[in-house]
Order: sequence, then structure tokens, then C-alpha cells
Amino acid sequence: MSNVAVIVTSQVDRASLNIWQKLIENFSFKETNETFNGNPIYTAKNVKLVKTRVDLIFAGQVEKHFNDNLFIFASRHESASKFPSLLVHPTGNWSKNVEFGGKPFELSLCPASKIKLAIKEIESKYEDYGLSDWKIGLEATHHGPFTRKPSFFIEIGSSIEEWENRKAGELIADVIVTVVGKNEEFDAVVGFGGPHYAPLFTKVALETEFAVGHVAPKYVFPLEKDMVEKAFTRTMEKTSLALIDRKGIKREFREELVSYLRELSLHVVEKKDLF
Repeated sequence: MSNVAVIVTSQVDRASLNIWQKLIENFSFKETNETFNGNPIYTAKNVKLVKTRVDLIFAGQVEKHFNDNLFIFASRHESASKFPSLLVHPTGNWSKNVEFGGKPFELSLCPASKIKLAIKEIESKYEDYGLSDWKIGLEATHHGPFTRKPSFFIEIGSSIEEWENRKAGELIADVIVTVVGKNEEFDAVVGFGGPHYAPLFTKVALETEFAVGHVAPKYVFPLEKDMVEKAFTRTMEKTSLALIDRKGIKREFREELVSYLRELSLHVVEKKDLF
């Protein structure tokens, strides 16, 4: 993958603005004469930094405006528990529900290697930024926007206190710039089952040589065969390997999933074979 990338931020997202500010302050982004959504476009080397007027889950128009190879959405994360967190995930909708952006039954192209690099960079640096008590990890694939080009979200959660935390903003800005500058590629697995905050798949990304593509959590099952297939075709790294969180999916759904995988000539890799 080329290093050409667009970092997408939002003027209505406090965590996003925090990260935007740290990118400007720490990484020599310079204002250009071009604008997007009424805001100046900044550049540093071969990276563009843009700001939208809308929440990032509805910011799919960036793909039409920029002919670049990677879109990184720097965002807030919200949760009822409000725990401090640093999270990464691809986007897409496993169902027809588009309340949170995207398209029905569509998954964005997932750059699994970049996501692996992002979470590993977070893990390697978050203690240095004084954030060692924060939760880090991968989330399952969810919400918009839908993109045909590779894209992922990197997030600060989960309340205004964390969104405006300067060290968190500095860390995520640092991670984004580092990941854009790396070209490492990894073999990938596609994940099925388990909870939304995907502990098994986080462990794979952090502790094995594999990257993790799309993750379909237990609450989206049952899945139709075409969505199972999309989880593979919309993972950028060509892979035929499925990893199933066996304790995190009902038996009937697991058996149906395995049947679909066989019909699609895809293969189940066991957890014991990865660790």
C-alpha cells in the first residue's frame, strides 16, 4: 500500500479536535489553499489532514473528494460505562440498520495490517504517555461510514474528560503518523463471535504474527452466507482463514457458520494454532 493517506477529523467531535490539534502542533502539518467542507486542508509530506462538519460516522463523502489510498478516522468513543479507552476498528453494517451511518449490509475495505500496527503502537506507547490504566483493544466491525478504499477508526473513549485529555490526543496523533509511515504487511484472519470489545481478536493482533480483519460479534448472528463471504472479500489482505470465538457464539449459529465457510472453501483456524 502507498503511504498516501487522509486523516479525517470532525469539528463536532471533541476527541477528534484534540487529535487534530496535536497533529498540527507536533507533526509539521501546514495549511494549504485548498478546503474541504469549508475547512482548510493541511498536509505533511504525503499525508492530508482534513476536518468535516459532520460526525465521522456520516463522513463517507471524503472518499468521493480524495483519491487516496487510506482513510483514518480520528474519533471519540462513547460508552455507558465511560471507561478510559484507546480503541481501533474497521467499519461496516452487518444488518440493514444504518442509524449510525454506512450502508445496509455493507462492509468497508478493512486494512488489517494497518489496524494491527495501530493497536501495537498504542500498546507500546500508552504507558509512556501516562495512560497505563486505560483499556486498549480492537472493537468488532460496526457503524459507518462505508468506504470502498481501506479505512479504519482510531478512538479516544469514553467521556468528555478522556476526549479532551491532552496526552491521549498526543498519543493517538503519534500512532496515526507512525502507522501511515509503515508498510509492513501481515497474514490475516477474519473473526467471528465474541463480545463487542473483542478480547480474543485483540490478543491475536497483539501477541501473534497475524492481523485481524473484519470481526462479526455474537450479537449480529445469525448471518447470511453473503455477509460471511463479504467479511473476507472486504478484508484487504487476501485470506481464507476464519477464527471463531467458540465460547462467544451460540452452537446453532456456529454450526451454520462453519457450514457456510465450507461451502465458500474457507478454513477455520484454531486458537491453539495461533498462540
